[in-house]
Amino acid sequence: MKSEEKWSEGIDRLKELLAQTELIETVKWGIPVYAYNQKNVVGIAGFKEHFALWFYNGVFLSDPLHV
Repeated sequence: MKSEEKWSEGIDRLKELLAQTELIETVKWGIPVYAYNQKNVVGIAGFKEHFALWFYNGVFLSDPLHV
């Protein structure tokens, strides 16, 4: 089974959530990448043992709850 198929339910749910934002879905490097003002914001990908959501400049996100 391909990674994309194994994690399709979780990836689809993330895509549904991101579709409710102002972000524009594109495909870069063969994966869904969401952009704002032509700048990459978040990406989603399935791997062998997990799927991931990451922020391209996540280090700059605020974390007031310290999670």
